Amino acid sequence: MNMHSPTANAPHRLRRLWNGKLVAPLALPFFMALTAPVQAQSPQPTAVPRYKNPKSPFEKRVTDLTGRLTLDEKISLLNGSNFAILPVPRLGVPAVRFADAGQGVRGGEEGTHGPATAFPSGVAMAATWNQALIGRVGEAIGVESKNKGIGVHVLLGPAVNIQRSPLGG
Repeated sequence: MNMHSPTANAPHRLRRLWNGKLVAPLALPFFMALTAPVQAQSPQPTAVPRYKNPKSPFEKRVTDLTGRLTLDEKISLLNGSNFAILPVPRLGVPAVRFADAGQGVRGGEEGTHGPATAFPSGVAMAATWNQALIGRVGEAIGVESKNKGIGVHVLLGPAVNIQRSPLGG
């Protein structure tokens, strides 16, 4: 075997490469390229949407939220059934629940939230001219709603032209 041939010194040349003189500069970009897809797939912290930030101005929160709603989601927020407006789970918008309350808390799914205190009609209470008494009725309706634990957000009651309200009067 001729020691001066190019293949005779091959093991020695490989040893020099592995000693770091040539391998390190070539290996670094190679290993960086291998880890790049893993780094790209790592979850990055996401910013909280403006509509979920209570420190953001209300108008900007509303604008941000409505900009994220689809047309179908916007339409679903305009109506409801069973005394509720449906939630938008995709954006974390909760349902809004209602109950009739002008003469006691009632309504809800299947038309009932259980028994309710029967208060006089609005026209009968107005005829007393007793604002303090009517205020106490309002407080009692609020307490009843809270104590029922039915998660009502809005209490409804006739307030326009109470003389024409057919409820108990």
